[in-house]
Order: sequence, then C-alpha cells, then structure tokens
Amino acid sequence: MTELRPTPVMVTLVQAPTSLPVFLFALPAGAIGDAVDHLFIVLQVVSVILALLLGLARCEAPPHWCGGHENDARERSSPPLTESAQPALASSG
Repeated sequence: MTELRPTPVMVTLVQAPTSLPVFLFALPAGAIGDAVDHLFIVLQVVSVILALLLGLARCEAPPHWCGGHENDARERSSPPLTESAQPALASSG
C-alpha cells in the first residue's frame, strides 16, 4: 500500500472506507424515517443539535460568563496601588 501505482485494488481500498458511512447510516435512517413521523424526527434532530451547540458554547465561553474567573479572589484580596505607594516602591528598588 505504500507504492504510488494506481492499481484497481488500491483504488478500491481507498474508495471503500469513504462510502462505508453511507451504507452504515443511510439505510437505517431511511427505515427509521419511513416508520416514524417526520415532524418527530425533525424535532429530535434539532433538539440534539441545540444541545450540542449549547455544550460547545459552554466549553468555549469566556470564564466570566461561566460564573467567575479563577483569579478573582486574588485580585480582590490585594489592594490596588495608590499614588503614595508608588514612590516608595520606586525608591526601594
């Protein structure tokens, strides 16, 4: 399989895995589609897509959208530098 000759067997070995999902999913989906109400299927598929979308959005949301940031406690515990503290730091260095 490491040779670059376009033999019929190699072409078949490449083409078979690309068409395999069609046979695995299209035939059962067609049978389910014929047996169940079409509106029910559409609503179920849209619900699954929405759940996946919300899950991915939750994973990628900025930290402050998800209930805070891990550095919030440290930022609140240390007072901000004031004008009077800055010259003391500059002269000590």
